Amino acid sequence: MNLRETEKLKRLITEQVPANTLFGFYLYDTNSKETVTINEDEWFPLASVAKWITSILVSRSNYSVVNEDLYLAVCEHSHESYMNLIEELPEQYLNESLARLNVECKVSDQNRDKVNNIGTPKGLFQMMDLLLHESSKPDHREAILKGMKNQEDPDGFRFSLPWFHMTGGLEGVCNDIGIIKTDDLQFIVIGLLHCQDPSVEWTELEKFMRKIGEAVETCINKGYSIR
Repeated sequence: MNLRETEKLKRLITEQVPANTLFGFYLYDTNSKETVTINEDEWFPLASVAKWITSILVSRSNYSVVNEDLYLAVCEHSHESYMNLIEELPEQYLNESLARLNVECKVSDQNRDKVNNIGTPKGLFQMMDLLLHESSKPDHREAILKGMKNQEDPDGFRFSLPWFHMTGGLEGVCNDIGIIKTDDLQFIVIGLLHCQDPSVEWTELEKFMRKIGEAVETCINKGYSIR
C-alpha cells in the first residue's frame, strides 16, 4: 500500500458510515508496519468478541484449560465452552488482567452488556498482538487460531483472502476482527460498528461491513499485486 491508497481507503470508509453510527477501524500491515486507523480510541460494545478476549487471557494463565473449549468458544461462539473458560478465570480476574496489561478492553460474562463489555479498536489490536507474539502455550494459541480460521459466523468483512477472525453482533452492533494471512502477507484488521438508531436494520450494518471489507481487500490487492 502507499499513502495515497491508504488515505483513499480512510476517506471511502468515513464517507459511507451510516447516520447515528460510530465506526472504529484498525488496519495493520505486519510487513511494512503501516497502520490505518479510524476512531481507534473510542469505546464500542464487544458482543461475542469478549469470548475471543477471554480465550486469549485464559490461555495465558496457569489454570488448566481444555483446547476444545478455546476452539469452540471462538469457532462456534459456544456458550457452554465460554462458561467453562469463565469458570477458570472469572470476570473480575479477566478485567484485572486487562488492567495490568494496560489493554483498552473490559469484558462481562453477559456478552449482550453494552456498558461493561466494551473495548477500543486499539485495545483489540493489543489483544491480537498478545495472541500472535506473547501467548505462553503454543497449543492454546493454535486452538484459538484454528477457531478463527474455521469461524462459523460468516458476517462482517467477508474477505476472500485467507481470513482468521472473530465476529460479534447484536442489535445495533456489528463487529469483525482478525488476520488476513497468506504465505507472504499478514494484516490485522479490526472493525467495530455501533449504531444507536433503532430504525436502522442490522442487515444494513452487515452490508456496510461487507462494503468496507471489499474496499480493504481492493486496497491490499492493489498494494501487493495479489491475483
